[in-house]
This record gives sequence, structure tokens and C-alpha cells, in this order.
Amino acid sequence: MMKKHFLPALLLLCAVLTLSAAAAGTVYVADGGNGDGKTAVSPLGDLAAAINAVKDGGKIVIANTYTMNEAFIEPAHGGMITITGGKFVLNHAQYSRYYMSGPLTFEKITFAIGANNTAKTGMILARFNELVMGEGVTTAGKFLIIGGYQFGNPVLDPSEQVDTKLDSHITVKSGTYDTVAGFSRGNGTNTFRGTSYITVDGGTVKNLYGASVNGSYSGSTEITVNDGTVSALYTGGDLTRRPTGAEI
Repeated sequence: MMKKHFLPALLLLCAVLTLSAAAAGTVYVADGGNGDGKTAVSPLGDLAAAINAVKDGGKIVIANTYTMNEAFIEPAHGGMITITGGKFVLNHAQYSRYYMSGPLTFEKITFAIGANNTAKTGMILARFNELVMGEGVTTAGKFLIIGGYQFGNPVLDPSEQVDTKLDSHITVKSGTYDTVAGFSRGNGTNTFRGTSYITVDGGTVKNLYGASVNGSYSGSTEITVNDGTVSALYTGGDLTRRPTGAEI
């Protein structure tokens, strides 16, 4: 008789643990939030805290609005994090830049230009982490995606070592972008050795650079356009650059 009751009890325990793990995989964040992040009515108020809460992989839901008033450097995370929902306001006057420290997906989210962002520009720097701009992304102003690094001011982390051997991975499924570049932007003097993998499945890209926009030389590039609009394609970067490897 004991065996008949043991298995259902074990299954029930496993189900409870699974539900707890699933709940822990989603946190909420919003301007002014001071809760525990477990629900939309008790959001966290800090994006870094939200990332730390799902650093092994999970979802961050913006409850209404989250404002980025300074350039933001993610805490390191190993798992894919999805940021979704609500409005993400880019509000620094010159440097509304989002520096990634792990794999990231944006989906079903609106990027907006804040009142202080006089440059009306936003930028995501993947730093050779996988970036997916998924379905339902709305962008505003001059929006840029860089697979590697931005060189020049501001120097946010002088101790950061530029790794020139890594590949970049960018996927665009929606949104409108002034620039998408595989390796870097700015006055760097590096020669990147890796491959930039850029896939466009939707959205609109004004300028698509397989290599670096300017400054650095770059390795190989593999660009796949399945859907969407690419107005100008520069496999080797701007007119002064070239890939050192293959163009596919």
C-alpha cells in the first residue's frame, strides 16, 4: 500500500518544484518599482537587479514603462534573457547605450526617445553576445545595433579587454534601424578575426555593415536576408574598410 501512495506524492512534489522554477524565471520591472518583482503590481525598480534575478535564463517584463537615464552595462549572465512588454525609454542626452553582458532577446516592446535625449539616438552594443530583436519590436529615433564594440568616448570600463577572436550573432525580426554592424563602430584600430553572422527576418535596416562601420578591419561575414528591408548593404564596412576573410 505504501508504494501505491509514494509515486503520486513524488509526482506532486515534482510538479510543485517545476511550478516554482517556472515562476522564478519571470520578473517584472518598472519606473518607481519597489516590490519583489514577482508580479506586475510589485515590480523591481532596477533593471540590473532584474537581470541578476534571471541570470541563468528567463524573462523580464516591463510593467508599463522603464526609463534608462544613463548608459547601461548589464551584469554578467550566462542564460538567454528576454526583455518584453511595455515601453523602454532611452533618456540620456548623448549616450543612450545598452551594453550587453550575455545573450539577449527583445520582443513585443516599444523603444521611445525621452525628453532628455536630445540626440534622439539609441544603441545596443552586443559585445559579441547573441542578440535577437524579435517579433513586435518598435524603435524610435536613430537606432543602432553593433555586434561588438563602440570605440571612443565615453570609456565606460577602461579595464575591459577587447577580444578580437570572437564571432557576433545578430538576428533582426522587427523594428527600424539606422545601422546594424557586425563588429564595431568608432575609431578603433583592431583587426577582428571572427565571423559576423547577421540574419534579417523582418523589419527595416537602413545601413547593414557585415564588418565594422569605420576604424577597425574585420574578419569574415555571413549575411542572410530572408524578409524585411535592407536599404544599403556594405559587406566590408564603410568605403575605407574591408573584411580580411570571406564574404558569404
